[in-house]
This record gives sequence, structure tokens and C-alpha cells, in this order.
Amino acid sequence: MVKQNHTDGGEDTSDNEALSPLIKAYIDQKVQDAAKQREESDHKKKGWRNSWRHASPLTRASLILSTFLAVSTIAYTIAAWRTLVVMQDISRDSSHQTDKLIDTANQIKNAGWVFSGAAQGTNNAVWGAVGKLNLQAGELENSVKQAGRLADAASRSADTAKEALIIANRPWVKVAIDQTGPLTFLSDGSAQIGLQEKIENIGSSVALRVFVWYDIMPFDSMPNPLRTATNRQKQSCDANRFPKSTMTGDLIFPHQPITYPAIDFRIPKEHVVPVTDKGLEGKVAFLLVGCASYRSSFEDSTVPSHETFFRYMIGKSEKGIEFLPYLDPTGTHPDYVFIQYPDGFNAN
Repeated sequence: MVKQNHTDGGEDTSDNEALSPLIKAYIDQKVQDAAKQREESDHKKKGWRNSWRHASPLTRASLILSTFLAVSTIAYTIAAWRTLVVMQDISRDSSHQTDKLIDTANQIKNAGWVFSGAAQGTNNAVWGAVGKLNLQAGELENSVKQAGRLADAASRSADTAKEALIIANRPWVKVAIDQTGPLTFLSDGSAQIGLQEKIENIGSSVALRVFVWYDIMPFDSMPNPLRTATNRQKQSCDANRFPKSTMTGDLIFPHQPITYPAIDFRIPKEHVVPVTDKGLEGKVAFLLVGCASYRSSFEDSTVPSHETFFRYMIGKSEKGIEFLPYLDPTGTHPDYVFIQYPDGFNAN
């Protein structure tokens, strides 16, 4: 231990002199330590260079790979950290955007409810208008139907009046067939009978194109003995009523009857056909069928002709039998005469 002495107004020089060697020794020691550290560092660097220089290619490749992996790991860690930061930012932004989307969705929903209410109101208004239109359309349709019914009624009334006028003023032609000679069967299998045709217009106007047709047809066997005769009448009279070309005929004024000359009407042998009914085998019977076709002077030429139909049976009356049409097809039968067939006369 060094004793320190102090004097007033001056420094203690003996103490400074005592400390100088210690400081110098400390500095020298530090310098030596620094030099030793540099020497060790240089030695390590030389060792590393010598080790690298003397290392095998495999060792060098391993070191390079290890270094690359270390650097890559550090770079990946840095990138991952930065990505995490960015994702956090994006997450915060997404959350913010999500909140915005939710707000927008709520606004859209509220707007949708408002639009739905408006649409419902529009829908109700439209359906109300449609209902009114349907009501008006129904009323219009009913009015049209009513007008149509009135028009139909007026048309029917006009047609009825026209028909009444035509009926009151049209010609009406009637035909009568009188027998003028007996029914006689000839040797060639045919037959003949004398007859005369009489026509009269009993209507109120002139009859134009008067044409009279008739024929004598055989009876068929039961159960429909008039089948051939009625079919023949319908076929011929329909042809005369709906002529394919303009037919010619007589002109007959009202209430001026016409009697045509008597003729011997020939019944061809094809019409002399015996029936096969039991008890009537070999016997024949005849029906005269015909019609008069004519037109009115005030009707259109396209209107079908008017017609008067007539039928006569040929037969005789016997005791207990009102009328007997069947006879043997031989000789002459003066007792067989024309008889008007029931319901055989009608006009259209």
C-alpha cells in the first residue's frame, strides 16, 4: 500500500510516477492480446483455405449444397414471414370487404323487399286491369253473341218471309195418269198398257221447263216388294232435280190443264219378273213411279227444281180382298187398273 501525501497548491508527483508502469504494462498486454487474436484469425483463415484446397470434390459439393440449403432456408423463412404479413393485411382487407359485401347484400335485400312490394302492387294493379279487361271482353263477347243471335233471327225471319212469298206465289204442278187400255202380255215376254198423262199448274205463277218422267217397275219378293221401284224413282227424279246441264221442258200457265195424247206404254221383258213368295210363285205385279220437275219464274237458276212425285199400282179388287196386284204374266187383263198408291203423291 502506498501512502499518499497532499500539499496545498500542488500535485503529488510521487503517485503519478508509481502508476505509469502499471498503465504501460496494461496497454502492452492489450496490444499483445490483439496481435494474438489477429494471428489466430489469420491461422484459422489459412486453415480454412488449406482445408478447402485439400478437400475432395464430394466434400466441396456437400459444403456448397449445405450452404445453398442454409441460404434457401433463410430466404424461404424471410419470404414466409413477408407472406404472412401480406396475408394478415389481406385478411384484414378481406374482412373489411366482407363487411362491405354484407352491408351491400343487406341493402340489396332491403331493395329487393321494396321492389317485391312494388312488384306485388304492380301485379295486383295488372291483374285488376286484366280482370276489368276480361269483364269488358266478356261483355263485348256477350254483346257480339247477342248481335249474332239477333242477326240470325233477322236472317231466319227474312228467309221465312221469302219462303212464305215463294210458297204463296210459286207454281204447283200436279200429274194424273189415266188408263186408256188393258194390261196385255206379249209373246216376246214384254207387256203393254194404254195410258194418258194429264198435267195442271195449280199454283199462282207460271211453271217453267216442266218435264214429266215415269216408268213401270216390277214388285220384288218379300219382305220389301217396292225396293226396286222406289230406288228407280229416287235415282231418276234426283237426276232431274239436279240436272248437270240446262234441261228443256214445257211452259205451263196457272190453271190451264194439259192432256197429252194416249199411248201404249211398253213394259220391257226385263221388268216382267215373277216373284218367289210362297203361294205366289210365277206371278208378277207392277208399280208405276214418276215425277214432274219444273222451275219458278222468279227463282235463281241455281236453285234445284221443284218436283211432284206420284205412284200407281196395277191391280184389281176381289171379294174379300181390297186390292190384288199379283197376276199371271200371260194374256190380257182388262180388270187390272191403275190405283193411286197410298202416300204416293207428294211435292217439294
